[in-house]
Amino acid sequence: EDRSFPTALASCFAKYVRELMVHVLNDWFCARVPGLARTAGYYVEAMYFLTGEHREYEKLRGCFTRVVPHENFYWVDTKDCGRCLSRGAWQLGVRYDYLDLQDGNIDGGRVQDFTLGLNWFLNPNMKVQWNYVYTHRDAPNGTSSVVGAAGVPTNGIDGNTNGFGMRVCHDF
Repeated sequence: EDRSFPTALASCFAKYVRELMVHVLNDWFCARVPGLARTAGYYVEAMYFLTGEHREYEKLRGCFTRVVPHENFYWVDTKDCGRCLSRGAWQLGVRYDYLDLQDGNIDGGRVQDFTLGLNWFLNPNMKVQWNYVYTHRDAPNGTSSVVGAAGVPTNGIDGNTNGFGMRVCHDF
């Protein structure tokens, strides 16, 4: 029996509903705020558990449950067998993001991100995440008063950025 198809279908449906709600919210704001420009953006991602786990979708609550590793991570030194180790769950992910901030007389440029991520679920309540992000920016053609992180104006500067992030998440 293939249990992953209903989960994949529920995942696609949940993402579609979320995007539909964002679209409705954008329409609501555009109707009430004069001069508000509509911008466009999207992302596409794929995740794969290297250790065989999966993420369940809870139909009654309409949400995804937490990841439960087949084996919780532990590392124990014992006199009998030396080191005993259990791996937890490992997940690999890739994502592409695109954001177009140009509409009519608004020239905010375009940004593309490519992300490669690795998630390590030590147990159902704790995970460590690593992300490498490559960003390409097509700057607006006009002048800009936007100031970058180093205090330098970003007036029309195209470029690429590489970033690495890590976080530890623990919930109760």
